Amino acid sequence: MADYYYLLASMPLLTPGKTPAVTSGGFLAAAVTALPQRLYEVVERVMREEESAGDHPFLAAVADIEVQIRNAEAERRAEKRSTEPGAHLPFAHVDLSVAHGVEQAFQADSPLHRQRELVALRFGALDDVLVVRPYGEEAVLAYALKLRLALRLANIDPEEGRETFRDLADRAVRATMDGRPNDDQPRSDA
Repeated sequence: MADYYYLLASMPLLTPGKTPAVTSGGFLAAAVTALPQRLYEVVERVMREEESAGDHPFLAAVADIEVQIRNAEAERRAEKRSTEPGAHLPFAHVDLSVAHGVEQAFQADSPLHRQRELVALRFGALDDVLVVRPYGEEAVLAYALKLRLALRLANIDPEEGRETFRDLADRAVRATMDGRPNDDQPRSDA
């Protein structure tokens, strides 16, 4: 099993909530010369968000953690709305730190801060899975996943989010008003 010290050491440190100093294109350009073709193809799918758990055993473990995070998020959202969360997605093993981390994230004072906390939780979960081979294939895949998360978080524009919310709220109000009789129009006796 090969290690990829040089590739990983040449990449900037990724920190949740900080804009990465490398783009996905920059990472892929470095990876194409440092990785075997099969691993590079998996990394490329990860960066395009097209990976599957069958691509690599590490991604299967990550998918299991992601399912737990999503289940815990569904529970917290349902709790806030006083509804049932619905059926849980299946996963192989339980990690209680995931549920605790999601609970902490939902204490955040804004959706953006919640997303930052959830990204930090995902970063930590990826680090926990890497304990055995910190410079192996798993570390390269973890870096790609972290970079994808960091880039997604960096591209969140709070003003655009507020505008989207206002647009959705306006549409909901209009849809509600369209369903009620309008007092300005004559009613039919039919």
